[in-house]
Amino acid sequence: MTVDAPIVELDVVDRTYGEDPPVHALREATLAIAPGEWLAVVGPSGSGKSTLLNILGLLDRPTAGRYRLAGADTGPLTDRERAGLRSRMIGFVFQSFHLMTHRPVIENVMLADIYRKGSRRDRHERARAALERVRLDNRAMYSPSRLSGGERQRVAIARAILGRPQLLLCDEPTGNLDSATGNAILELFGEMHRDGLTIVMITHDPAVAQWAQRQASIIDGQLELISRVPHSGRPSTADEFVDDMQSKICSRCGLEKPMSAFYRRARSGDGRQSYCIPCSAIYKAQRGHA
Repeated sequence: MTVDAPIVELDVVDRTYGEDPPVHALREATLAIAPGEWLAVVGPSGSGKSTLLNILGLLDRPTAGRYRLAGADTGPLTDRERAGLRSRMIGFVFQSFHLMTHRPVIENVMLADIYRKGSRRDRHERARAALERVRLDNRAMYSPSRLSGGERQRVAIARAILGRPQLLLCDEPTGNLDSATGNAILELFGEMHRDGLTIVMITHDPAVAQWAQRQASIIDGQLELISRVPHSGRPSTADEFVDDMQSKICSRCGLEKPMSAFYRRARSGDGRQSYCIPCSAIYKAQRGHA
């Protein structure tokens, strides 16, 4: 795969279930995602989001069309070959954390490497490094039952990135979290995105989707790109992100966030916004301007 080639390519992909009558879960989906992009797919329950994620994750096959992952046509691959490609390239983060409560945190992370038959030699060290990456290495020997929801999701993220995947697929990753904890998880995704990880996140929440670099909508199986931004991660609208090399505190949620989580309004006097983008969306919705 060349540097500029998409890591994900969907070419007129359909997925139908049953025959009498058939259920069209995905209809002629066409999509290209470049390495290092962060795409959010927004849609209500039953819109086809999970079907799309299952196809991208090689957990399901298209009924028609073609799916290329890192330039490889996945259609002709056997189930064994698909499992191998999935274990090498893809990490998953789910709404439900899927942790084993009778195992300590570090063993939950290591299990991902056991399933993918990774090297045993440095497995423990790599698992601890993954926990350090999500700032949870001090909970390595805790039971997941002793952790908060946000901490459990961080364990799940550490497990997903243990194998250094090229693509991270996230299924409603903040769905079981309160807004402040969810924002902290999204900040962590933002850090990984800036480090070059490709992320596809499905969500029903437009405020969550605003954290991503690009957005698409899906309704009744129809996938449509609804916004494009330059590769820098700044939106190509009148509301522009400011320098993300610094940080500031949102006056609504009180969290310190990178400057990329805030935007500059063209009509504002000093060009600065006190609220972060998700809090701004909530504020506008409450005032009837969303």
